[in-house]
Amino acid sequence: KATAILESILEGLCSIYLLESPTRRANADKNLEDALAIRHWSATVDKKTWQPQWHVPSQEDIDKAAELFRDFVLPQLQALSTPQDMDKKEMMHHILLIRNAVLGASASLPFFDGPNYGLEESPSLEAIEHPVARPTNAPILTLNGRNVRDIVLESMKSLLDYLFEHCEDDVKSIQQVVVLLNTLASCRGLNSELFVTSVLSYRTTKAILSDQIAGNRGNIEMLSEEYTLLMHKVLL
Repeated sequence: KATAILESILEGLCSIYLLESPTRRANADKNLEDALAIRHWSATVDKKTWQPQWHVPSQEDIDKAAELFRDFVLPQLQALSTPQDMDKKEMMHHILLIRNAVLGASASLPFFDGPNYGLEESPSLEAIEHPVARPTNAPILTLNGRNVRDIVLESMKSLLDYLFEHCEDDVKSIQQVVVLLNTLASCRGLNSELFVTSVLSYRTTKAILSDQIAGNRGNIEMLSEEYTLLMHKVLL
């Protein structure tokens, strides 16, 4: 789907993630006589000298992401500002595209402007630190100097007012707006569904590459990469 493609592109531009091993990438371009994949099965690395390479969004990446937002997301927001003559299917498409775009770029989207209100005084909550695995000098994504989350929030508030007043039976659209609001308020590069997928991927890789009989005699490169990336996502 187009929305999933847009989300994937924005995630690649705006997120921090491990790059594929240069050696493995170079071998993938060789013929089978020079580089047979099975020879590198469960290849190990020395953790003391292992230096994984990371993708950190550059200003060029953020500029491209902002261009995608201007070309594909802002028109959807403008269309939703006048939903009177819009059918349910069209409205749903607009909302889903906006949500996927926000989810894909969320790692580089600053949180809402304004003061923070903590809930530490609540008897059911404890003071918990929320570290963010992101360099302080990494560029952020804005649109003409405005906070993207604030722009989308304003649009969704107006849309909800319209839906509650004129289309209160359009449960699907209202539900998707609520999901989008949850994404705006809680997502900074990863949501619960994607985290579960990452955990399952790590467990699958571990089951495939590990030797259940002889045990692990070294640090498997692909397994180390997935574990490191998983720990990075925990801190998002």
